[in-house]
Amino acid sequence: MGELRNIPGVGKKTEEDLQMLGYTTIQSLKGADPEELYERECLMKGCHIDRCQLYVYRCAVYYASTDVHEPEKLKWWNWKDQEREDPMEIKLVEYNDINTCIEFVEIVKEDFAGYEKEGFKKALETCIKHREAISAMNEAGNIIGLLLYSKADCELEFLAVHPEARQKGTARSMIEKMKSNFRTGDQIQVVTFASGDPKGIPARKCYHKCGFKDDELLTVFDYPCQKMILTVQ
Repeated sequence: MGELRNIPGVGKKTEEDLQMLGYTTIQSLKGADPEELYERECLMKGCHIDRCQLYVYRCAVYYASTDVHEPEKLKWWNWKDQEREDPMEIKLVEYNDINTCIEFVEIVKEDFAGYEKEGFKKALETCIKHREAISAMNEAGNIIGLLLYSKADCELEFLAVHPEARQKGTARSMIEKMKSNFRTGDQIQVVTFASGDPKGIPARKCYHKCGFKDDELLTVFDYPCQKMILTVQ
């Protein structure tokens, strides 16, 4: 048994995973980035790994990086995600919101290959017509998130969150609003970055946290992508 097994929460399997990632001693974990360890393991294994592994890594790095340990921080389950959710309103987009939505998308357009302003505006108008456009608004009344979907196609067509509103529950809240318009058992698809693409780590992380599972690989606008599926519970 190696010394990594002395870390609370690290068993034989996690010890092997850490060794695979190049960490063989407690000292080698000092100052490591748990998020990077987790993402690297997902990439190396080619699948989404239960986030409990991330929580164990957070605990392990804390143990290795701290001389005096707080007992409660040596329990890996106390390292679960703690998203700070700012006050926001989730609402359907109206026709008089179109210009504001376009202005918002212009801020995040670099995240979307193939984005074209007029084409997006037409898609937005169609979604508004069918009540399939959802926005997240902050306390100041500004759009901080936008989601477009098609109930007929069971597809999440567009999801964007303002950089300052990410990792605060914005995307999850809009997805939950969308799910409320589907039936139990329906499968909602989304096309995003393929596994292994560094550009896609934040988006894939978000979708996985919201319950999406990896599906087939695709090519969109000559770029490798991947379909993900969410089964409505």
